[in-house]
Amino acid sequence: MGGRLPVVAVSTTGRTPAEAASHAAAACAAGADVVELRLDLLDAATGAGPVLGAEAGRRLAEGVWPAVQQVAAAVATTRLPLLATLRTSAEGGGVEIDDDAYRALLSAVLAACSQDEAARQVVTALDVELARDCVSELAALAGPSGIDVLASAHFFSSAPAEDEIVSVLERMETQGAQVAKVAVMPASQDDVARLLRVAVRARGRLQVPVIAIAMGEDGVISRLAGGVFGSALTFATAGATASAPGQLPVAQVRSAMEELEAGEERASAWSGSALEGR
Repeated sequence: MGGRLPVVAVSTTGRTPAEAASHAAAACAAGADVVELRLDLLDAATGAGPVLGAEAGRRLAEGVWPAVQQVAAAVATTRLPLLATLRTSAEGGGVEIDDDAYRALLSAVLAACSQDEAARQVVTALDVELARDCVSELAALAGPSGIDVLASAHFFSSAPAEDEIVSVLERMETQGAQVAKVAVMPASQDDVARLLRVAVRARGRLQVPVIAIAMGEDGVISRLAGGVFGSALTFATAGATASAPGQLPVAQVRSAMEELEAGEERASAWSGSALEGR
């Protein structure tokens, strides 16, 4: 992550472990670079009702763990990295959960990964929402197992000011995240432009890869051209339902990114030859 072209991730949207594994296999076949396992979209999570307290969080971890194992098995032969995510309802996900339960659940998933060799070989990153105030704690727990923390923040009601978004990304890095992600729902193309400027600024200020995504139809350009501005990863689909508004199929995303890269190379070559002729 952090190369010239963004990494392409595909999220599972399956409700059962078997469906999630099928989606993961489809993502591999479609050419994804990363598979994101959306734990919050599993029946075990969506049917749990409000998850309150550490003990409830640990019980839910037991409920979703079979999906981790089956998805890990589905991607093992391709050795694609697996990002485990429990997106909360507060940030657009499928499960209502309090802070204690959230922390306990992710801690339990990390502990289970450390005990399961097959899962540990595949689960390479864990999404941790910055607002839950446990990035530092979970980064410390994840480190010994070689699992990175991807800190995330999602803004659906309005796009924050440019300086505020940069500050959010810097907090993620300061708290120990190996990857920093922000996603906003733009109200206009001005919001999209602001987010892309954030990606440029963050690339120069942070030492960790940054993911900057504008959601919805207005934000599609950020999913295709975000890498030009410094965004390290984009999300796409591989036959299953999109996990967030504005996602496009893997093949379409790759084609667009390759065209953009080729255009940059042609422009650079033309500029160089034109200058040499002066």
